[in-house]
Amino acid sequence: MSFFELPPWRPPRDYRMPTWARGPEDMVPGVVPMALLVARTDTHAVLIDNLLVYPTGFDFDLAVRRRPGHPRHPEHRWGDDLRLEVRFADGRSADNDPRRWPRPSGDEVPDPPLLAHHR
Repeated sequence: MSFFELPPWRPPRDYRMPTWARGPEDMVPGVVPMALLVARTDTHAVLIDNLLVYPTGFDFDLAVRRRPGHPRHPEHRWGDDLRLEVRFADGRSADNDPRRWPRPSGDEVPDPPLLAHHR
């Protein structure tokens, strides 16, 4: 990490995910059965899986798979380093860089689109 890079944002231990950051609790989402390969190297593949669709947005799993026989490096954490951007047909985009996330208070809804990751 260089002197000018910010450390990754970590929520406080008593953090409560706001209602805008998750699907509606009183609704069953539409399920899109898919496994979309979005990136691949000689040693790893990145897939989007388990797409859930709501009128207000969508939720999906991002899976990183290691090639069989490729050694695991315990100090390397893919989720902390991986950046994802979603581009919409109308020209808007959203990414998971926490430095660009809005900081609304409570359940105040930020301006869409927003891409946030949860473990």
